[in-house]
Amino acid sequence: MPGPPAFSTLPTEKVEHLALVSREPEGVAVTPDGKSFYVTCETAGDIFVFDTTAAREISHFTVHRRARAAWISCRTGPGLHPL
Repeated sequence: MPGPPAFSTLPTEKVEHLALVSREPEGVAVTPDGKSFYVTCETAGDIFVFDTTAAREISHFTVHRRARAAWISCRTGPGLHPL
């Protein structure tokens, strides 16, 4: 069984923290300011939001469809696309 996804701080690319999410993490999107990122988990339809500065989960919600991708738009904010 694989471990939880990890995220690092650039430029060292050293793993600094583990981000615990549900099964089958599929998509990741980072906000333009780099302060947070979204992880989609396809199997459960979960979306997790992490604060990169505090290195912690700040939000979690479930969508009805299988979330496979996420994006951040400067005009519209976060978005999800069930492929």
